[in-house]
Amino acid sequence: MPGQEEIVWHVLTHEHKDHSPDWYWTLGLVTVVGAALSIFFGNLLLGIILLIGGISIGVLNIRGPREHQVKLDSRGATLDGTMYAWKSVDAFWIHLPSGKQATDPENPRLYLTTHSLLMPRIIIPLDSADHGEQVRALCLKYAKEAEEEDRKPFLIEHLAEIFGL
Repeated sequence: MPGQEEIVWHVLTHEHKDHSPDWYWTLGLVTVVGAALSIFFGNLLLGIILLIGGISIGVLNIRGPREHQVKLDSRGATLDGTMYAWKSVDAFWIHLPSGKQATDPENPRLYLTTHSLLMPRIIIPLDSADHGEQVRALCLKYAKEAEEEDRKPFLIEHLAEIFGL
């Protein structure tokens, strides 16, 4: 539609971190030992889950990041064709860098909290702090901004950063 405000940009799935061969050996050893101990103690399902998880982490690190297109408009946020409608978004907030981290390209991010059980929080990297202000202005038209106490990171977000995912 003409006159409809939208913002479009491209992001990488994650910031790629090169790991040494020792990192991959450690991942493999922890995975195999954890799975073997799980099976030894009679928990076959946990052993299988540990194997699948360890292999997945290794493959994702070897493969590297992929590029995605993000679009925000009056209908919602779209990531590579998957629409997250504003009516399913509980709240949003923009994390902007401060101090030493201002040069870190990973830091400016848009966080969307949704009603979904499978993806309760969507994290979208932004290009710059100026881009963050544009995105915030658009989001404020359609969703409420999260309170400070609702902005705590989930445990899985910490784990993803540790593993470089």
